[in-house]
Amino acid sequence: MRKAREEKLVTSDMKGCRVQTDNGVAEVIRVITSQQWLHIRYPDGSIGWVSVGQFKITE
Repeated sequence: MRKAREEKLVTSDMKGCRVQTDNGVAEVIRVITSQQWLHIRYPDGSIGWVSVGQFKITE
């Protein structure tokens, strides 16, 4: 896994990627590049927002 912190930036091509957060693995459903936030959805249907440093990209 790569740490998002190493990349420093959230990019629009991250939509559809899977990320590991403190609450589990989620899918990126929207990217707000100007604010460096990811809108994510967990397998149980819950949603949330994470910023740089709060997730790891899973491959």
